[in-house]
Amino acid sequence: MATADLAAHLLDLPEALDGLTLSGGEPFDQAAALAALLQRVRAARPAWTVMAFSGYTHAQLLEAGAAQRALLAQTDLLIDGPFRRDQPSWEPLAGSANQRLIALTARGRIVKRQVLSESPPLANLGVGENGAAWLIGVLSPTQREAYHQMLPKDSTSQSKATNATPTPNEN
Repeated sequence: MATADLAAHLLDLPEALDGLTLSGGEPFDQAAALAALLQRVRAARPAWTVMAFSGYTHAQLLEAGAAQRALLAQTDLLIDGPFRRDQPSWEPLAGSANQRLIALTARGRIVKRQVLSESPPLANLGVGENGAAWLIGVLSPTQREAYHQMLPKDSTSQSKATNATPTPNEN
């Protein structure tokens, strides 16, 4: 999809949205295209916050090249570093303890303060196809187990059918 087409699609979303999050795959491996996209989106929605998750560290991104620096310039809050399953984090947004929340702009500093001062739920319960329960969030294995124990017994069989994370009593 062309950058202009994707920007048009994003700008057709409800204006009540307050920002965009770049994640999945590695956003900074597509830095030039994403920087161009964000430049278009920010021109039309300057109040939107841009948050990016990267497996690279901030220092690596600064050294990587002009495209990565251009994307950093369009980013308010960066969550950097590779996800490490063996290093659980209790910080909001960070999936593992080695990841940092780095405010790159004044808006990013405000968002970071809000995120760190609030006590948002660790996870949300979603309902997928056929009523299957989905646990959505960044949790340690112990936290995930506690949430699964709160689910109704009949959701256990549905989570098996949808390949969701198994509840502890399924092991």
